[in-house]
Amino acid sequence: MSVDLKSSIEASGVDPSEFVRDPKHLAAVEFKAQVPREIQLSVGREPLDDNPHHGEVWRIGRKRFTKLQQNTLLGDSRWLTEIPGVYLGR
Repeated sequence: MSVDLKSSIEASGVDPSEFVRDPKHLAAVEFKAQVPREIQLSVGREPLDDNPHHGEVWRIGRKRFTKLQQNTLLGDSRWLTEIPGVYLGR
């Protein structure tokens, strides 16, 4: 799963909520990195040429996230920049 690392964005002096507001990114949610790690997922930096703040959440030994992993990430997520009227589904 592709993510942007909030700590990296903040260290560059940019407000994370402003970083994700452009025509390509309508909204963003956030969750603590410890949550995927606690459910056997790996989290790390994976900078891209056009995005030095890019990271990934990787599966360990599976092709897809399990329903439990998906629900756990969703349960810990909160809006960083919200889409009005859209419910996170918790």
